[in-house]
Amino acid sequence: VIATEELVLKHLEWKLACPSSIEFMFAFLKILGIEKDTRTTSLCSYILELSLMFPTTLKYPPSITAASSMVLAFYCFKNDTLWPDTLSNNTGLELKDLAESCVSLSQEIEGARLPTTNRLDMIHRRYNKPCRHNAAQEPIPILTSKTTLMDYEERLRSRKHNL
Repeated sequence: VIATEELVLKHLEWKLACPSSIEFMFAFLKILGIEKDTRTTSLCSYILELSLMFPTTLKYPPSITAASSMVLAFYCFKNDTLWPDTLSNNTGLELKDLAESCVSLSQEIEGARLPTTNRLDMIHRRYNKPCRHNAAQEPIPILTSKTTLMDYEERLRSRKHNL
C-alpha cells in the first residue's frame, strides 16, 4: 500500500492542495487561449494579490475570486464582454453569479488604493514594472451595484450584435 501511495504521489508531483484563486485564473485564461505573459494576466494577478488583503473575499470560493478578477480586468480593458460565453459554458458560472463578488472586490480595491493607505505598497511596486505590464497603473473600475455591472455587460453585448 505504501509503495502504491508513493507511486501515486510521485505521478501527481506531490501536488495535493486545493486549487488557489491564481490556479483557477490560469485555467480560465487557458480556456480563452490567453497566454500567461499578457496585460490581462498581469492585471488579473494584481487584482488577485490585492484581494488577499481583504477579509470580505474569504467568503467566496477561490474560483469566484479568480473569475471576478478577470471580470474587473475585462471591464478595465473594455473587452467585448465581461464574461465570455466560452467561460460560462466551460465553468458553469454566469456573470450574475459573479456580480456580488465583483462589486465587493472593486470597492475594497478602491478603498485600499486611496493615498492614505500604504499597506499595499509592496504589491503596487511589484506590479508597477514593465515586466508586469505596469498593471498597478490601470484604473480598476469602481462598481456601485450588481445592476451597474449587469447593465454594462448588456450594453457591451448589444453593441457587439449591432456591429
